Amino acid sequence: MTAKEQSILDAALSLFVSNGFHGTPTALIAQKAEVSNGTLFHYHKSKEALVKTLYTCIVTEYQEATLDGEQDIESIKEKVRLLWKQSIDWAFENRDKYHFILQYKYSTTKQDKKTDQVGNLKKRFADITEKGIQQKLIAHRPDDFIFSMFEANQYGMMSYLLENPVKYRMPEFMKQAFTWFWDGISA
Repeated sequence: MTAKEQSILDAALSLFVSNGFHGTPTALIAQKAEVSNGTLFHYHKSKEALVKTLYTCIVTEYQEATLDGEQDIESIKEKVRLLWKQSIDWAFENRDKYHFILQYKYSTTKQDKKTDQVGNLKKRFADITEKGIQQKLIAHRPDDFIFSMFEANQYGMMSYLLENPVKYRMPEFMKQAFTWFWDGISA
């Protein structure tokens, strides 16, 4: 990725989070990125294409951070704990990117439902869930339902932690919060 393209993505992220998709004209993105409108459209054919590219880049980063090291763990519960913790850590440390993901997920302008899926993480979580069900550690529920519970828990946790940031740095609270989530999916 070129420095200009990164500058466009950084400017778009900042403006989309503060102004929304509809409230952010491409001219403002180009101005903030210190590039011409032509340069912006050289990299992204439309604002919708820019939004999708930004979403894909951010979700890829989120998935990589969340899945990091998971394959080195044997225990199903510890795998789920790692994914849960790393997902929250990433969101807490990348608040604008986290807000952008939510904004995109609930946007009425997204056109490709497939783009909305958190592909690798969702698939990996389904694999872990299936093994957990087989081992009678996780309640027998559809994989996509359990993943939806995971996502909902993440959104709830982040909302709570943004209001109560001191709790994020309290290991006992975070341990208990995971236990509450685990109790909701365990067999």
